[in-house]
Amino acid sequence: MYRARRMRGSFIGNYLTFLEGRLFMLVYRSNFVNNMFKLKFIIDRGIFLVDGEIKYYANHNVKVGQLVQVSFDYRDLLMKDLKLRLKKGYVLWLPKKYLFVNLCKDVI
Repeated sequence: MYRARRMRGSFIGNYLTFLEGRLFMLVYRSNFVNNMFKLKFIIDRGIFLVDGEIKYYANHNVKVGQLVQVSFDYRDLLMKDLKLRLKKGYVLWLPKKYLFVNLCKDVI
């Protein structure tokens, strides 16, 4: 909150950017994992990479344009979980408009 006040521009816009720009919220909003407690456990294990670097900190601030991806070791496991949740109808909302979610197996 203090950083958002010191920044130029709208306080509310800056504050929401800080909240929604955390690794935790981006992964949760993209529906990779549907349980917040499971997501915290997974991030602490270093399964997600930001621009190719493993991040263990759930509150890591992801900047606009950075690539967030699943480690290749766990990619198939999370893909199977996501497919099962889609099949059963457990994914209740689509990712936010500011996210581009690519579920392809091959990364260019």
